[in-house]
Amino acid sequence: MELDSPPRRCSYRIAGRNDQRVPDQSKLGTAFGIWRAFNNSGSTIMDIVFGVLQDGTDNMGYDKVLILSITLKTVAFLLGCGYIFIDYRFLGKGMTLSEKARTKREEEIEDRDADPLTARPVNLYVTKTALGLLFGIVVSAWVIFLKYLIDPSSQ
Repeated sequence: MELDSPPRRCSYRIAGRNDQRVPDQSKLGTAFGIWRAFNNSGSTIMDIVFGVLQDGTDNMGYDKVLILSITLKTVAFLLGCGYIFIDYRFLGKGMTLSEKARTKREEEIEDRDADPLTARPVNLYVTKTALGLLFGIVVSAWVIFLKYLIDPSSQ
């Protein structure tokens, strides 16, 4: 196996059949960049928040850090359960189908724009809200980072 060869199983198809997972392959880079911006901004904010919480705990302990971490993971778990519910209820169970079952189901679809598994209409409200949240989290990350960079003792 060559080092540059693509993996055998991919979650999306780049070329070939008409049942591509991502209809417009040119948008993958944009989606990945936006995801990375959310991820990096959140990481920057949480690193600073965890540091401030630890500094504010008696004997520099991790009590407050652990409480916040457990709370955030609980919320993330509940969101995951919500995603599964939405997938089952509205999106054709696409997240839980195996690759084989998904391929079989996609071959049976007659109207790709009407089936919940393949129809992905653009919702301008959702797009604007997500970009607004992205802008807000990036600005917040920079403000918090610069605040503690310039004056680390300001807590």
